[in-house]
Amino acid sequence: MPIRLYLGDWLYNAGIVGIINILESAMEMNLTKTNHYVEIPLEFLEQFSDHYFEYFCNKYERMTSWYKIVSQKAILDQIQMDTFNEEQLKKIVTIHPSASV
Repeated sequence: MPIRLYLGDWLYNAGIVGIINILESAMEMNLTKTNHYVEIPLEFLEQFSDHYFEYFCNKYERMTSWYKIVSQKAILDQIQMDTFNEEQLKKIVTIHPSASV
C-alpha cells in the first residue's frame, strides 16, 4: 500500500519536493503526482537514508572543501614546501578563485 503525502504549506511542500528528487534520482522512475498529493510506494522508502546521502553527495560534491582540495592535487604535488613562495600561492588562487589569500 503506497503512502500519500498531501500538499500543505510552502515549507512542507519544499520537503516533499526534496523527497521526490531523492527518490526519483535513486529509483530512476517517476512517482505518482497529482495536484493534491504525491504517492510513494513503501518499497521506495526501504533504504531512504542511503539514497538521501548518495543524492546530496552527488549533487553537492563539487562544493565541498574536500573536492576543492583534491581537485588541486596535481598542483599541490608540484609544490616544494621549502621553496614555496607568494607567486606559487597566487597561481593556486588564480586556478581556483574560491580560495583566498
